[in-house]
Amino acid sequence: MDDTPKLVAEFNENKNKILRLDEIWRSCRSKILRGDVRGYRWELFVAERELNEEARRLGGDDDDKNYINKIKKINGTIKTSQKNVEDFFLILGDKEDLLREIQQKSGLGVTHKDIDADDWD
Repeated sequence: MDDTPKLVAEFNENKNKILRLDEIWRSCRSKILRGDVRGYRWELFVAERELNEEARRLGGDDDDKNYINKIKKINGTIKTSQKNVEDFFLILGDKEDLLREIQQKSGLGVTHKDIDADDWD
C-alpha cells in the first residue's frame, strides 16, 4: 500500500484571473477617460490573452457563435478603422463588451443572487 498522502491543491487560478481582469478593466476605464486610444487598445489585447482559454472553451461549431471567430473579426475591424478616433473608440468598446461577455459566460464575472435567499447579506 502506498503511504504517500493524497494532496489536493487549495490554489484556485480563477481567483487570480478575476483579480487580473478587474485590474485590466480599471485600467481600460482610466485610459478611456484620458482619451488614450493606444493604451486602451493594448489593455484590451491583454484582456483578450487573459480570456483566450475561455473563448476557446466556449466556442462552438457555429461560426457566428464562436468567440475566437468573433474576436478575429473585431480585430480585423480595429485594424481597418484607426483613421477616425471616435469610431475607433466605439469599436474598441465593442471589443470590450465581447470580452466581458466571455468573462461572464465563463463564470469569471458577476454572479446574481435572489435577494430573498437565506444567505443574502
